[in-house]
Amino acid sequence: MHLHSEKSAGVIGSLRRLSATAIELLLLRLTLFGNEIELEKSRIIRGLVSALIATAAFSMGILFLCLVLIVMAGTDYQFTIICVLSVLFLSVGVFFILKSSKLMTSANGIFVASTSELQSDLQHLRGHNSDG
Repeated sequence: MHLHSEKSAGVIGSLRRLSATAIELLLLRLTLFGNEIELEKSRIIRGLVSALIATAAFSMGILFLCLVLIVMAGTDYQFTIICVLSVLFLSVGVFFILKSSKLMTSANGIFVASTSELQSDLQHLRGHNSDG
């Protein structure tokens, strides 16, 4: 009977250690998922801010283009200044549209690091199962 209780304690102890390891692994993966969500949130906010700046720059560019049409009959310096400002604001708008477009597209997709780690864990576990 003593031998049977040692086996039970060994099996129960092994199950407890296995459960503790599984919980630690789960906590680690949840932390990784949380970090990836924060990174995605930050990327989206940067993209939205860039889009807002692009919208404001295009609005100013359109305003200055309208002023160009209105002031075309004026002096040469006024026309040149308005043209330069129009080109400046339009180019800033194009820059930020391209930047926000780049920020909003994710090359790898969401949760790439987490899925990679989970696949690694699965391969590691499968390797132990085939050995045992």
